[in-house]
Amino acid sequence: MAEWQSNPKLFAELNKPYASMAEADEHIKLFFEGMAALREQHKITNLLTVIACSVESEEGPQEFFSLHEFGDALKAETLAAYALGQTTQERRERLASLIAGKGTRRSK
Repeated sequence: MAEWQSNPKLFAELNKPYASMAEADEHIKLFFEGMAALREQHKITNLLTVIACSVESEEGPQEFFSLHEFGDALKAETLAAYALGQTTQERRERLASLIAGKGTRRSK
C-alpha cells in the first residue's frame, strides 16, 4: 500500500461540493463504472469502495457517503472489517511518528 501523503491543494479542490444531488449522482455513477472497468482490467476479485462527497443545499454544504461492493457480496463485511483494522493501525503509526517528532511526508 502506498504511504500516506498530505496534499492540501488537491484535497481543497476535490472538497468543493457538487451543485446538486443529481450532479453528484452522475459523477458517482461514472466513478463506480470506472472502478468496475479497473477491477476487470486488473483481475481484482472482490472490492469494497466507500466514498464521501458533499453537495450544496439551502443549509450549506452537506456531506454524504456512498458504498459499492464488487464481487462476492458475502465478503463485504470481511473487507469492511479489514479496512477498519488496517486504517486504525495506520493512524496509530502516524500518530506515534508525529509524537516521536518524525513528522509526516508531504507530497510535492
